[in-house]
Amino acid sequence: MPINKHQFLLCVADVSGKGIPAALMMSIFQASLRTLLRQTPNLTDIVEALNFQVLENAKGEKFITFFAAIYDINLRTMVYVNAGHNPPMLIQRGKPIRFLEEGSTVLGALHPLPFINEGFLTDLSDFMLFCYTDGLTETINEQGKEFGLESILQYFDQDHTYLKDLKNIHHDLIVALDTFKGRNGYHDDITILSCRVG
Repeated sequence: MPINKHQFLLCVADVSGKGIPAALMMSIFQASLRTLLRQTPNLTDIVEALNFQVLENAKGEKFITFFAAIYDINLRTMVYVNAGHNPPMLIQRGKPIRFLEEGSTVLGALHPLPFINEGFLTDLSDFMLFCYTDGLTETINEQGKEFGLESILQYFDQDHTYLKDLKNIHHDLIVALDTFKGRNGYHDDITILSCRVG
């Protein structure tokens, strides 16, 4: 989501449960996020407001994991909050992969949030951010083994993977996942979101 000429927000979220109630909850959540972003670029304020709204709407019966990052193109900085979501991977050429874990607990479980920390990264001009939901890592094969984070790390550890077109990266991972699960079905929805700056 663009904020202004120099900043944009990237986010991924996952709601507990399935079906129409979960879809409605996520729809309300998206609309709230867009409204809040027009009011303030402060991620802590946004996360606190979203947490209150989820709790009010779901009455503690559902919760949402959420990751949001604001990147500033001019300053080459990123501020982020991870509210109980699978840590996105920050991939930079020639550097070890970093997991973006700073933040808080899941949204909609407690009010106020027991803690909230913003992660802050500087000198980011050539990088890729890889986000996903737990449906990717928790897909199970016929032997009862999870696809796991290690499979994703092994993929990105290959030479030149980082330089591939994002659509090709997503395609590669979905093919690998489909092959891995064999005849087993998918038991959860899967979201993959990537962003490259550079």
